[in-house]
Amino acid sequence: MFYVGDGALVPNVAGSGFTAWFRYSYMDQNQNWEGSHSGPASDNSDKQLQTSFFTFGGDYMINRHWTAMAELPIYDRAVTSIDDGTVFGAAGSI
Repeated sequence: MFYVGDGALVPNVAGSGFTAWFRYSYMDQNQNWEGSHSGPASDNSDKQLQTSFFTFGGDYMINRHWTAMAELPIYDRAVTSIDDGTVFGAAGSI
């Protein structure tokens, strides 16, 4: 919770004061990097990392002065390894 200044910065678009949202992001890591430059494939046994990020959130405007907000970030990752070409999957929350 935080104070934003008398409700001027938080719009109340719903009569109930509740707002919900969903955000999706995707990351495809298919190149090897070391620091800020490209690295050799021999340094990394992973061929490709694909990750989807899902974020569910909502806030409730209690009154003009107080708002409660929560987010639930979840990810789904697929890893292709150079060892045997097997695709491994992982899911969880961050």
